[in-house]
Amino acid sequence: MEVVSIEKIEEVLNYFEKLDSDKFKGIMDEITEKQGNLLAYLLASSESINQDKAEYFFYTGFVILYILVELGKTMPMVGENDIDKRELKNTQLLEMIEGEDEDLIIEFIETAFKDYKQINLFAFVMDSVFDEDQAGKPVFNEDETSIAILTLKTIIDCMDVQGLRIVT
Repeated sequence: MEVVSIEKIEEVLNYFEKLDSDKFKGIMDEITEKQGNLLAYLLASSESINQDKAEYFFYTGFVILYILVELGKTMPMVGENDIDKRELKNTQLLEMIEGEDEDLIIEFIETAFKDYKQINLFAFVMDSVFDEDQAGKPVFNEDETSIAILTLKTIIDCMDVQGLRIVT
């Protein structure tokens, strides 16, 4: 599988900045039709994020879903069992670094994700999750950060496992 390029991510972000509500609704309908289980998973995870941050989290996940759905138009819908399997694997990964100091976490991530196929999407996730507000404080607290990483990486992994052929 090809890697989603940084340029593709930036292109979609620029496109989304200019969307009106009707076009957004159309995209939402298309994603619901093609990957409704993943969209439901994203929405359910949004409920675990503080309400004032949930929109930012959902937007990040929606960008990822849009990229993957648009580039994998013929891919079958990801099933709930597939989501559960990937989420369990990612939960185990997060548990390995839970409570560790920042340097060890960074070292672990660099090692574990050295050969990760969708590294640009994962970098986008990490940038979004560790973003700071205007006062320089993290957007998400520790629990929300874990939920966000778990959910967004699970979505990426589900699409990857389905055999999506991405051409960038």
